[in-house]
Amino acid sequence: MAKKYDVRLNIYLDKSEPKDKILIEFLEKKYSEVGFIKETMYALATGEAIQSNKSELLLEQEVAADQEFEPVKDAENIDL
Repeated sequence: MAKKYDVRLNIYLDKSEPKDKILIEFLEKKYSEVGFIKETMYALATGEAIQSNKSELLLEQEVAADQEFEPVKDAENIDL
């Protein structure tokens, strides 16, 4: 019998997109992409300090109130 998951996430990355390409190249260096993403998300959720490649604590970075973010492409097509 197949395992039933409580939550399933799909991430689509496109090498033609500059930010996606960086993520793809970064994840390709990891032993387990899924394991790394799960560990990182757990650390964020539990408030553990996570360091970026720039040696800044990610949890302490502030976002400007007027900072704009790119919308998620095809968000309406994502099965939730």
